[in-house]
Amino acid sequence: MKVWVIFGSKNTEHDVSIASAYWIMQWLIKNTEHEVYPIYITKEWKWIYDKSFLQINNLKELTEKNYDKYQFNIDFSRQWKFYARQKIKSFVSNVTDLELDVMFLILHWKNWEDGTAQWLCQMLDVPYVSTSALGSAIWINKSAMKDVLKSNNIPVVDYISFLQWDEDINQIEKLWYPIFVKPANLGSSIWISKVNNKDELMQAIEVAYFYDNQIICEKWVKNLIELNCSILVDKDQIIVSEIEKVSTKADFLSFEEKYINDGGTMQWVEAKVEIPAKIPSEIQNKIYELSKKSAKALQIDWWAPRIDFLREDWSSNVYVNEINTIPWAMQLHLWLASWFTITSFLNKLIDTAIYRRDKMKSKSNNFNSSVIDITVNFKK
Repeated sequence: MKVWVIFGSKNTEHDVSIASAYWIMQWLIKNTEHEVYPIYITKEWKWIYDKSFLQINNLKELTEKNYDKYQFNIDFSRQWKFYARQKIKSFVSNVTDLELDVMFLILHWKNWEDGTAQWLCQMLDVPYVSTSALGSAIWINKSAMKDVLKSNNIPVVDYISFLQWDEDINQIEKLWYPIFVKPANLGSSIWISKVNNKDELMQAIEVAYFYDNQIICEKWVKNLIELNCSILVDKDQIIVSEIEKVSTKADFLSFEEKYINDGGTMQWVEAKVEIPAKIPSEIQNKIYELSKKSAKALQIDWWAPRIDFLREDWSSNVYVNEINTIPWAMQLHLWLASWFTITSFLNKLIDTAIYRRDKMKSKSNNFNSSVIDITVNFKK
């Protein structure tokens, strides 16, 4: 099949998206029979197709290259297959027609991971590998996500959220220091602050508002242990992966701890990640139960998100921290430790995407009424 891998875009996780896309494209090429089409979205919102993007060195220079000579036009009148035509401006006209069978969405955060890209695919009846539009739209906002989880009796840490200029310092301080301050709509621990007093709190709020119109403040979990688990929605069945324990010397997993320092926890460095996590069976079963319950509460289907948990080391308390709907390369190791191969995992994602599209397509849209006749008569 012709598989588009879409990555990049205009947001704070632009580079993370590129790194994930590289691994996904390499795995597809080396482990499947599918034809891979790299589609890069620049920070200026230009859609670019270039086979050279399959090489990591070319991906490294994406932000420096000028793509003004490219024209990439999508035909939105066609259903079942995304169709596009690219014309490269040069001395010799070079036109490339592109079609696809399945789309891998490796796009993060606002304007993409928030359900926008998923709604586009669903509108065109295109099979896509990603969480459903509704699940992504709820999850992208940390406050809305926790509201849904809490309403379904799923444990989350105490929190309070505010829209810009509406914050109540007295209410925030009732959480007791130390407190986490986060932009409600950013991921990968970007611009998260741990504060210990009022001065630090005020500064953290100002920083968070610089990147978002909403903030969320959360209670600090003492003796924190971070545990991750991925779920795979295989047609109508929820499968749970092995659990990993993440190690860090810092107070919490920062962006640097996740992606940069000594390879980062997201690069599966053995010194930073323990799989399977050595935890009591009671905690393991609780995480499996909460993983499935969270997926249902947020109506997450279609593929394999990663769920991050916080555990108090001295107790049996476990909290759902967040659900990462598009972790991509940053969660494959959980499935390789859970009886899957790279080939079987990727093909399972594609098969599920097609199954979901066909299932939605089978639903009837037919409904006849006399509304038009009544309108005509009313006009008369």
